[in-house]
Parts: sequence; structure tokens; C-alpha cells
Amino acid sequence: MNNQKTTLIDTTLECIEINLIHSRADEKTVELYRLTVHDGCYFAARGDIDPEGFKRIERLRLGAIVRICAFEERGRRKIAWIRSIEYGIPPYDLLRQRQRNLTLLSVSFCLLAASLLGLGIHASLVTVLAILVAIISLFGCVVAVGGLIESLNSSRVEAQERWQSEPYRFVDEGSIR
Repeated sequence: MNNQKTTLIDTTLECIEINLIHSRADEKTVELYRLTVHDGCYFAARGDIDPEGFKRIERLRLGAIVRICAFEERGRRKIAWIRSIEYGIPPYDLLRQRQRNLTLLSVSFCLLAASLLGLGIHASLVTVLAILVAIISLFGCVVAVGGLIESLNSSRVEAQERWQSEPYRFVDEGSIR
């Protein structure tokens, strides 16, 4: 049985399309790239790839040999990172995300503790402010815990590990003769 959640694909890039998904309720536009390669199409979303690298996807040359680290989520084949001879587009940095979420969690707990201490003071303005700070800090705790749970996604962790073990420059082994 294969325990790997990600797949490394060495292939030729045939087409890059940008899909703009419009949400009727919010009137927001979500950027999503569809990369067509020899064996199908894969999607690159801003949340799966490094935000700075996401902007460089359009610079990839059609016909270039690329190595793609892909994973499947909810029936859609997603790209975790791409490496070509010219560009390396890294995955979303899970280690930095974990650090930010742990910092947010500790700050939120400190604010919650301070607001609970503030509830002991019998001044009405201080009590109202303490309740407001408690609600905000609880919301911060929930956001931090949600981010920590998302960073435990085994596909993303494996993609990060594979990116770190890859050589800095991608070399097409078929071109060296």
C-alpha cells in the first residue's frame, strides 16, 4: 500500500489558463490557474503555493519540462509546487504558518486571562471592555487552532518535505546525453 499523499510528475507544460471564479454573493474574484500537461490538468491555487511564487506561474514557458508535486483534495488534482529549469515555485510555508498560529494562540490566551482578571474590577466601563477583549481573544484562539489543524494536513507536510529534499536546480535527466 502506498502511504504517499503527493505525486512527483516530470512532464511537459502544454497550457496555462487562468480561471477567474466570480462569487455572486460577494462579487469577489478568485484567481486559480489550470495547468495542462501531457497526462491531464492540475490546478494551482493561491493557498497551496507560496504567494510570491503564485504570481510567477504565468512566466513558465509552454513546452518547458517541469517537475510538479501534486496532491488530490476533494477530487481535484492540486499543485503543491512546481520546479522548472528557469523557475522554482515553492509550496506554502507550513513552518511559518505554524509559528504565526502559535504566536496568535499565546497572545489570545494572554488577552483572555487579562480580560478575565479585568472582570473582577467592579467598574462598568472596565467590565464592558473586559468582555469585549474576552470575545475577541476567544475568536483569535479559534482562528489559531483552525490554522494549526490545517497545517497538519499530511499532503501539505509531505509536499514541504519533498520541496526541501529536491535539488535547487531542476535538471531534465533526458536532456543530458
